[in-house]
Amino acid sequence: MLYIFLIFLTAPLLPYLVQALADCLGWSLVRLTNCIKVFVLAGLALGLPLYLYRSGRHRQGRCWLVLALTAVAAGWLAANFGSPVEATHLLEYGGLSIVLFYTMARSSRKSYKILYLQAALSTLLIGVLDELYQGILPNRYYDFNDILTNTFSGLLGLFFLWGVVRPRRQEDTAPGNGGAG
Repeated sequence: MLYIFLIFLTAPLLPYLVQALADCLGWSLVRLTNCIKVFVLAGLALGLPLYLYRSGRHRQGRCWLVLALTAVAAGWLAANFGSPVEATHLLEYGGLSIVLFYTMARSSRKSYKILYLQAALSTLLIGVLDELYQGILPNRYYDFNDILTNTFSGLLGLFFLWGVVRPRRQEDTAPGNGGAG
């Protein structure tokens, strides 16, 4: 709930914060957007392979394939952002879908397929509500494309979770269970 609250709380403030950051640095919004894209993509390009190596998953081709597909999709999405404010959607809603998945998994005995679907639908609902909320704010506007971006970002987060992180229930990895799950 706190994560969702923060998304809605920052909606009216984000344009001002981004403009203040650009002014502080003496940059245009275009330059700031490009720097944010490079910083995020470089961080992912360095951090995720390190994660795969440290987790022992660097030998699994599936992880590298999902990582590559996620990187291409995130790069394509980031290339189509018009402003730094829109660039936050990728991290906000990708992260939101993962947080929702883990929250639901902790309090439910449902299959992971159902939990992935519920997390995706919940992310879609929150994205729609966020855009409707922005439509009534004086300094923001409603944009159907943002709903698509929010949803795509959430699905990308879940795809990454499914293919790279591969969460398992504790009992799925218990001795004598064979790691099924």
